[in-house]
Amino acid sequence: MPKRLGFIFALLLFSLLVPQISLAHSELVKSTPAQGGKVSGPVTTLNLEFGAAVEEFTDLTLTDAHGHTYALEKPIIKEKQVIIMPKKPLKEGQYKLFWHLIGIDTHKVHGYLAFGINENAPKASAIIAANESAQDDPVQTTEHNHKTSLYITMMILFAVVICIGLFFTLRKQPE
Repeated sequence: MPKRLGFIFALLLFSLLVPQISLAHSELVKSTPAQGGKVSGPVTTLNLEFGAAVEEFTDLTLTDAHGHTYALEKPIIKEKQVIIMPKKPLKEGQYKLFWHLIGIDTHKVHGYLAFGINENAPKASAIIAANESAQDDPVQTTEHNHKTSLYITMMILFAVVICIGLFFTLRKQPE
């Protein structure tokens, strides 16, 4: 009987942990300059920290409040840490960094970082208006569908494991 309870407890623990692990993806956790932050002086690097490892960027665009695009060096990716360097130091103004990336878990994620140098960061409404294409972006749909499919697959596998476990646990032992 104790083996049976241990097995059921292990299955329950597994069921609680696996869905959380499978749904983790690369969202921005921390940045320098900070999201919505104001910094002084020229900026030569943007440091981003994501919630999961980043595999690659499929799009990376830095613009100012006037819509000018700034050239960037190839990002330096170290697991969850990403260093982005503009080819020229950023001077006073409002900036928005937009990205589309693929996480180590193959999830496609997009987002932005808004900040100001010697000025307040641009307002969220201005960011959304400047990047309205993100609303129609297939990345959102693909990511949502992929996440849903993965979750459903994990739940089906979990149900199969539970059924097999219960079959072997509850079958009559030979006397």
